Amino acid sequence: MTAEPLGGAYGNNLALTTDRGVWVLRGIVPPLDVTTLRRERFFARVVHERSTVASPWPYLIDEASDIFGWPYAVMPRLSGHVLHFGLDIRWPRIGAALGRIVADLHRITFLHVGEWDADRDVIVAPDVPWADWFLARVQRLQNRVAETSSLDAESAYWVDDLVSAGSAAIGAFDPTYVHGDLGIGNFVGDTTPAGFAFTGVFDLGGGYAGDPDEDLAIPLWWPLYWRNVDAARAFFDSYRAEHPARPGEAARLRAYVAISLLSNWEAGHRQGHDWYGGCATFREWAGPLLERVEEIVR
Repeated sequence: MTAEPLGGAYGNNLALTTDRGVWVLRGIVPPLDVTTLRRERFFARVVHERSTVASPWPYLIDEASDIFGWPYAVMPRLSGHVLHFGLDIRWPRIGAALGRIVADLHRITFLHVGEWDADRDVIVAPDVPWADWFLARVQRLQNRVAETSSLDAESAYWVDDLVSAGSAAIGAFDPTYVHGDLGIGNFVGDTTPAGFAFTGVFDLGGGYAGDPDEDLAIPLWWPLYWRNVDAARAFFDSYRAEHPARPGEAARLRAYVAISLLSNWEAGHRQGHDWYGGCATFREWAGPLLERVEEIVR
């Protein structure tokens, strides 16, 4: 057997090549806990059973700590290639392929919105309407920002205005599987006779049942961060060809993208990463990205 580090935000993933296939070992190291594995297992099963998209299934968990000193999970390593925006490839085709696989994932629906419940291993509905639940999650994020990087007054007012308009525009929708981090680095794919196709998705620990439009934020702004307008536009056009927009799209997506950017801002400052090109305020960094997203949505 051979082992190869795969990295991850906490450096807790290993690829294990054995005579019975290639596997991923994911360890639970602080600040993670075993519920992270159980939540990911739930959504790996949902994707496996209810879509044509490959997921890391079966997903096996050992909650004991007697082997490594911490719990761990073992799952098959998905076959295919992981792409990144530094590659010199035909990005309009890649963006279109990303739109198709995200559309496939968003065909997974639930009876109600909600988050995974650790005690019952099911999706549990909140006791408030979706828009209020969205606002509550925004408030939790703002509380974390206050602890790690804080917002200047102008940025805070800007975010509040976007969130207020966006929450008012949410409207009715079918509760859908929301992955929460649909950057191309969380997909695998390969070249087919018809061109490149994404075939599988991983890093499923942030999933919930909600508004599918919220899941569009990262595949829209992340390629624009890399100045790859073609990939972002092709993604959006391809996705909307299969999932037409509902009323209020522009205001709703502005809010979802702004909150996704704010989550990145919080994580980057908490972990000490300089991802922001020397920008002193959140709006200075996020404002131009949001403007480019609006150009694509229009």
